[in-house]
Amino acid sequence: MELFIFAVVAAVYLIPLIIAYKRDHEYVALIALINIFFGWTAIGWVGTLIWAIVGTTKGDIKESSAPRMDVADEIKKLNDLKNDGALTSEEFDMKKQQLLNI
Repeated sequence: MELFIFAVVAAVYLIPLIIAYKRDHEYVALIALINIFFGWTAIGWVGTLIWAIVGTTKGDIKESSAPRMDVADEIKKLNDLKNDGALTSEEFDMKKQQLLNI
């Protein structure tokens, strides 16, 4: 029975770490350290919980760091290729539609 109670208390104590890990948080290691060493204080536990919930995930960083294609510039390049004879009107329309559907 004591082992069950210990497991429940440990799980509740580590909720901020579990949330950060499941969300693939950018600072999961730092949240883990603060949660483990300062989670016994109300400020440490609540602070890491809030940080784990609202913080940036690694997926957010990857999406924001990827270069964004400027659709208008790409359409202008395609139009220049069409005007130069490298693309037919049908190819231009198809590529333009693909860019606009992104």
